[in-house]
Amino acid sequence: MTRPLDFMIPRGIARAIGYGRLPVPDRFVVILPGWSDVVTLSSDLACLGREVSPLLPPVPLGVKEGVQAHLLHRGRVLEDWIRLGGGLITSAAGAVLPALSPSGHFQLRKGDRCRSSLIHWISSQGYERVPVVWAPGQWALRGALVDLFPPGDRAIRVAFDDDLVEEIRVFSPETQRAVASLDSWEMGGLKGGRSLTLLDVPVPFGLVVFEPGQVEIQCESAVWLWEQMREEIHSLPGAADWSSLASRVQGVIRVSSSQGDPSAMLERVPNFAGRLKEAEGFVLDMRSKGFRTLFLGSTRGYVEWAAGCGMEVIRGSASEGALDLSERVLYLSEVDVAGVRPPSSPAGKPPADVLDSLISGDLMVHEDYGVCRFLGIEMIEQGGVQQDYIALEFAQGKRLLMPTYRIARLYRYAGDPAEAELDSLKRGRWSRSYQEAKEKAREAAERLLSAQARRHSARGIAFDPLEREMEELRSTFPYRETVDQVRCWEEIRADMERPVPMDRLLVGDVGFGKTELALRAAFKAAMSGYQVVVVTPTTLLASQHLSTFASRLSPFPLRVEALYRFVPRSRQEEILNDFAEGRVDILIGTHRILGDDVRARNLGLIVLDEEHRFGVMQKERWRERFPGADVLMLSATPIPRTLQLALGGYKDISVMTTPPVDRRPVVTVVSPWQDELVKGAVLRELSRGGQVFWVHNRIQSMHRAFLRAKALLPGVRVEMAHGRMRDSELESLMARFVEGRLDVLLCTTIIESGLDLPRVNTIIVEDAHRMGLAQLYQLRGRVGRRSDQAFALFLYPRGAEAGRALERLEAIGSLEELGSGFHLAMMDLSIRGGGELLGTAQHGHVSSLSPELYFQMLEREVTRLKGGAELPPVEWGYSPSIPEWYVEDQPLRVRLYRRLFLPMDASELDQLRDEMVDRFGPVPHQVEELILAARLRVLLAGLASEITIGRDQVQVRFRDSAAVPKGLPPIWRVKGVVTVGPAGVRGLSELIEALSRWVTV
Repeated sequence: MTRPLDFMIPRGIARAIGYGRLPVPDRFVVILPGWSDVVTLSSDLACLGREVSPLLPPVPLGVKEGVQAHLLHRGRVLEDWIRLGGGLITSAAGAVLPALSPSGHFQLRKGDRCRSSLIHWISSQGYERVPVVWAPGQWALRGALVDLFPPGDRAIRVAFDDDLVEEIRVFSPETQRAVASLDSWEMGGLKGGRSLTLLDVPVPFGLVVFEPGQVEIQCESAVWLWEQMREEIHSLPGAADWSSLASRVQGVIRVSSSQGDPSAMLERVPNFAGRLKEAEGFVLDMRSKGFRTLFLGSTRGYVEWAAGCGMEVIRGSASEGALDLSERVLYLSEVDVAGVRPPSSPAGKPPADVLDSLISGDLMVHEDYGVCRFLGIEMIEQGGVQQDYIALEFAQGKRLLMPTYRIARLYRYAGDPAEAELDSLKRGRWSRSYQEAKEKAREAAERLLSAQARRHSARGIAFDPLEREMEELRSTFPYRETVDQVRCWEEIRADMERPVPMDRLLVGDVGFGKTELALRAAFKAAMSGYQVVVVTPTTLLASQHLSTFASRLSPFPLRVEALYRFVPRSRQEEILNDFAEGRVDILIGTHRILGDDVRARNLGLIVLDEEHRFGVMQKERWRERFPGADVLMLSATPIPRTLQLALGGYKDISVMTTPPVDRRPVVTVVSPWQDELVKGAVLRELSRGGQVFWVHNRIQSMHRAFLRAKALLPGVRVEMAHGRMRDSELESLMARFVEGRLDVLLCTTIIESGLDLPRVNTIIVEDAHRMGLAQLYQLRGRVGRRSDQAFALFLYPRGAEAGRALERLEAIGSLEELGSGFHLAMMDLSIRGGGELLGTAQHGHVSSLSPELYFQMLEREVTRLKGGAELPPVEWGYSPSIPEWYVEDQPLRVRLYRRLFLPMDASELDQLRDEMVDRFGPVPHQVEELILAARLRVLLAGLASEITIGRDQVQVRFRDSAAVPKGLPPIWRVKGVVTVGPAGVRGLSELIEALSRWVTV
């Protein structure tokens, strides 16, 4: 092997520019430390309009599902590269892991007659048949539809007319909805031939290795993790050895960001973190020196700014920019200007059908009979027709077969499963408990409406609309807004523009965009001439908020300051004086900033981040000090009392449950401590270029934990962080970790609140059984904030007597889906109790019921007292059913029943119908009748007291004679307040059409 060549090229887009200047052979492999580096390089090349070499992905290490599919996809990429030549880009793990050569394909075209042969081929290739296809290697058969997800390909839905291919559709595994149509398609099988690695490539090739020291360590880690997997899956082929690979290639080019031959003539550019005036000055300076200036980005506000500076704009997603001294070009990216990176491409995750399904054995609460066990669907033949019934088990093994239309009376049980006691169908105990809760709900509803009326009569601030300024700020948001973000902002905006003090709770899972909405609210108040305080529970979170607010608001005439430990005392006094005199617009800090000695000139808004970390009395005292100020509270896991207040109407609530486009759930492991488990988790994360939080929450024993970590992980960069460190030392340490110069941060829970570090995607928590639900949830929220799959390990000592603490661990482990913080708070209600709604007590009556059911009762009482329009109950003379041939999978049918029989508006019903046609084929008349019945119920809200649907006729009982509509079809008979007409799709359609005309008039 020839001697390696060493070059120096900075990180970021400089890699995409410089890699074309390296003396590479005709066939070569580019190796970067982690897969995220590979994605960044390919994205940068695409943004520059340069050819992107094929990508060779690694196999997800430590994940057993779908390994065969990943190996086959790697084999297909390798064989294509061997045949075609050129470059191949991969990560350290991707370079040493094996592949399997594919052994079969199936060609599909519209118009082919091949249903039988396709199903036979899929079965013979080893695909796993499942109810819902969402991962590579799966397939499903639903009547005329076949869903298939081949390795390394898109998920495909084939619609047949008998044996004829009618449509070929690409669908999203996450939403299960079609996104594109194809005329033809070639799919790969799951049966592999021979195994191969880069050592087996039969033609000469060279290597281009970026950051060779990191690559070598991560190759060793990947091989170790792969060998751990091979001990469990003996059929897996062996991996390559890094030193063998490096010694047998044609030549090696090593590229480092800190040393080597600088002949590529590339330098980094500063990161301006929102300081647009500085960035503009830099651009003008470069242009005066003869540089061509290019801006690479996609967010509208920054694109407009760049064009205004006279820069050429290239639309796209790019990493850190570069100064090309050779070609005299400045590449300035949105990352350099804004300080944050726009979102990456969406990542796959299980659809709601997989995450939210009821399974046999789940504990439930039936509104009429109490705690029971869900057993599944039972089919019973009545009158020659198969009908679905929901089977439930009660005390003494008694079973109840419930018609499907009553599924809305079934609620999830949120208490401790170990302490659950099934209720009797005789209803004695449950009836008393239910009536007591109903009475309390009635009393609470009266108090809530009284308190709400008092709040609405108070005088507050009506902030200016500021439409132009708000749009200008919104245009610099570098991420795609979710539907929930848009809706929640409209609710906050409307509150702020009313002359009534806002008291709103914003509930959103960690990383769902709460800070952005708080920033917009602060901006609106400050630009209207009022001061804002943003209160955080920790110094680190205050520091991060200062950076975010200062960078986003820098183009506007606002002064943002912060008070926390890292700010010198003399500077703190100066800030306090300026805030008292109105020279500081937005003040960020810990609860110290709302102390009695902190004076504001005209405070208009208080933002409480992680509100569950503050006590009831603290929050009430702040409201008393500033009665006219708006209050916005943010939390992923609101304390139960707050949740009760919000859901009950005393406080307004905005809930964000839609994740950003590139998020996936965090894989959560609850286990006794195991060295191999911890070592594997850390090495897996480092092998893909990530970082790790290791939480050890006792400062006294932290040094011993540090020595244990160093012994377990030789060569890994580990440092300690805790709250008793000197301010300058802690600040410096966190800066090095943020810049990626450390691999593992061994720390206390100082990192639990709000920190946004996208490279950290694994967290290990020691002695997790000592922590509360909200704390565990917040800790898990520190990872998984971007598209990479994240892992959380909650560990406890072997043999530990954890008691109810293990219940908390099991609760957090069971809630892996995104948006589950809100549901976790519901679970916390039953574990801790909710407190009296308007008092300050922390324990109450709700723990004996499903919180979901209790709040449903409360909502009914509030609606009744307000005189709102109630939906009429629908009684069926039989158990309406979705045919088994239409939806075969029982859990999926149950979920559809829940959706069909829970309240929905007309647009939601239209969306559900479209979804069912897309996923399952044309809707049969039985399902059409269910959708029409739901539509009829919505139309008759507040008008009818009951709807009864039989096999032959429909009866509607109206509340009074004035509610009886005019102009009904002649076949519908009216007698007093009762209307009777034909059932079925036609009868319901005619009634709905007539009612729609009458309601419109």
